Amino acid sequence: MAAFVVFNDVECVFSLSGQYGRAPRVLYYGLILFVVGFRRQDWLTAGAAAACLIYGGTTAIHALLLAPSLALAKSSVADGIVTRTNGSNIFVKALATDLDTDATLAIMGTGFLIVVPMALWSAQFRHSGAVPILVLWIVLMFVGMLCCMAVMYGVNGSGTGPLLQHRFCTPGYNETFPFSGNPAPPANNWNETVWTYFANSTLNPPSCIYPCLSATYFLRQPGDLHVVKFVEIEAPSPLYWGMYILAAIIWSCVPLTIIFSITILMLRMRGHRSTSSSIPLHSHPLSLKLRGLNYLVRVLNFYGKVLMPFVFVIFLIWVEWILSYDLQSEEMQLVGQWAPLVGAGLVLVAAFVGKYWPRGERMLFRLRERRELVIRSEMKEGMLESLFQVWKKRNERSAWSHVGIALLQGDDLD
Repeated sequence: MAAFVVFNDVECVFSLSGQYGRAPRVLYYGLILFVVGFRRQDWLTAGAAAACLIYGGTTAIHALLLAPSLALAKSSVADGIVTRTNGSNIFVKALATDLDTDATLAIMGTGFLIVVPMALWSAQFRHSGAVPILVLWIVLMFVGMLCCMAVMYGVNGSGTGPLLQHRFCTPGYNETFPFSGNPAPPANNWNETVWTYFANSTLNPPSCIYPCLSATYFLRQPGDLHVVKFVEIEAPSPLYWGMYILAAIIWSCVPLTIIFSITILMLRMRGHRSTSSSIPLHSHPLSLKLRGLNYLVRVLNFYGKVLMPFVFVIFLIWVEWILSYDLQSEEMQLVGQWAPLVGAGLVLVAAFVGKYWPRGERMLFRLRERRELVIRSEMKEGMLESLFQVWKKRNERSAWSHVGIALLQGDDLD
């Protein structure tokens, strides 16, 4: 007689990919703020802006691939009923989730909440020479953000959602998480799979089987799946209410920001600036309409300049709190984490070298010129001294010759 117990307390996940580790994310956040803060210094922000464009663009394409399947991996075995040893039934639906959805949301959200409104509103960005590239990147970020929102709103990650998975274990046995191993050989259905596995309990050592480990996903290898404890913060906890409030702000402000950006873009296309003074009010039949447009611009100014930084900070806290519970595929000491930091440092050094190298060359040229002038002056003084010595020696020789001739002739030297 097979003996097993059932737990409903785990989930199967694909850990965060290396390019979405802590170091690359922090670097991306820093580069975005760096580009916005030093946007007037093109020579300094060019490399940082290029890195943001590449990183954000590839993440948007990744989000576009994740959205159609909602980043859910499914098993080849159909959903079904497993009968327990006590005769009760449980429904098994083997699913796994790709944690890269959280990372893509973080990258898309931070870029969209800061760079996109800034690019549409700031005159410095509008007058940049890379406007076509910036517009294409904004479109890509917009599509990527919609895909992230589709996954965020479409998947129920709560304790009543499909991500909470079952595990079947030998009585008295428990495993250490995170766990990664081979799934039990699947049979025609889950009931047959579980009963066949534990029927040979005398042959098998104490263990657990996880139906969700049989899930496959087209963007991941099957061996990349890990089983982790399902994390859920209950309502009495103050952290629950704090994060619930933050989530409510994000879930409402992200769509509002999309509408905000589209409205700004439409006003830009109509030639309006960011200040309400650009909209003249006269005693005109359309003055009421212009006054309404004036108020709209003021509201957009307030949202963009006052609320947007606040929403950005709230979003960053919320999304990084979520990512802190996600399984990381790489630690900080691995090359995939610190290599982007080193690369950014090299780009920054290259920017300073490119900016100040000509100035250094001019300084070296001036030093060489001064040195040559000193050498020439010394050479000139040396030549004059040499000529004087030659002239002096010639005069002395001439004088002694005169004395010698006088003595030979018997002349009086006086």
